[in-house]
Amino acid sequence: LVAFPSSLDCFAGFWSPPSFSCFQPEEEKALACAAPRGVVGAADPPCSEMSPGDTELDGPLCTPACASNLLASETVLACTAGHLQPFTFQCRKPQCTVPADIAHASDSPCLEGALELQPGGQCTATCQEGFRPTSNLTCLRGALFP
Repeated sequence: LVAFPSSLDCFAGFWSPPSFSCFQPEEEKALACAAPRGVVGAADPPCSEMSPGDTELDGPLCTPACASNLLASETVLACTAGHLQPFTFQCRKPQCTVPADIAHASDSPCLEGALELQPGGQCTATCQEGFRPTSNLTCLRGALFP
């Protein structure tokens, strides 16, 4: 039996993809996966393993591809039993917008004072007097994570 994907990546405490499966290699071609469709900002083709015009994956993995200056929300999609896991991805700008409208947050919710965080940047959460933040935030792959 073969495990796919062959590795899992952990970003900010989340696995990508969130799980894996095992199957016999001869099942791979019979259970091909359709390429992700309708992803705003995706490259053409949407998986780096594909050639232009392909509609199905040739192998067990899809490495999401985005247009220039955008990052994929997932590092890999795994084709398992004819279905992608996770089933799609998003293309995002690598920077993160500082959260707004947080109840009892300070006027500037991040101690750093920035309105936008660069990739890997941290927001040290600040609250109004008498309140404490539940966590700080880090900008990873265009999204904020605790």
